[in-house]
Amino acid sequence: MKQNLVRKTKLFWPWQDREEEAWLEAMSRQGLHLSEARTLGRYAFEKGAPKAYAYRLDYQDSLKDEQHYLKIFEDAGWQRVATQGGWHYFRQEIRAGQVPEIFSDSDTKIKKYERFKTLLVSMLPLYVLVLALNASLPDGEVWGFRWWAQVCASAVSIPFFGALSVLSVIAWFKLDKRIQELREL
Repeated sequence: MKQNLVRKTKLFWPWQDREEEAWLEAMSRQGLHLSEARTLGRYAFEKGAPKAYAYRLDYQDSLKDEQHYLKIFEDAGWQRVATQGGWHYFRQEIRAGQVPEIFSDSDTKIKKYERFKTLLVSMLPLYVLVLALNASLPDGEVWGFRWWAQVCASAVSIPFFGALSVLSVIAWFKLDKRIQELREL
């Protein structure tokens, strides 16, 4: 492990991107600059001199032309510092008190949230299917497994996919609320 690397864990939900950006900005003011973002809220920061960076997140689940996408941000002065699960983390130094933005209007911010909602809609049927399959497996020997193996598998998958289903629905409504707030601006 690099000596100038600091690891921190802090969980943010998809609708808490503004809070995540503010936290990353506070870390940079303390001399910890984002270098990596991982699943389950795990971050790596490089130690350095304190700087005033603006961090902004964009969600793109699939990029047809990643080079073109990054060039647009680069031309506007943004540096991509991390990517995790479709979320792209950009930063730019704050100069003369002017905090830069990557989205110029509410419509582009709304599109970011709608892209994530599309992911939720596409994954929810899979979660429900796994739950339904677990609930419908017959008793006794199944696919060469004894009943206890089925119980163990169900004891793990039902809570896991049940929680994912609930979180997906919550995320949908929270993101929808954020979209409504942006439409009212």
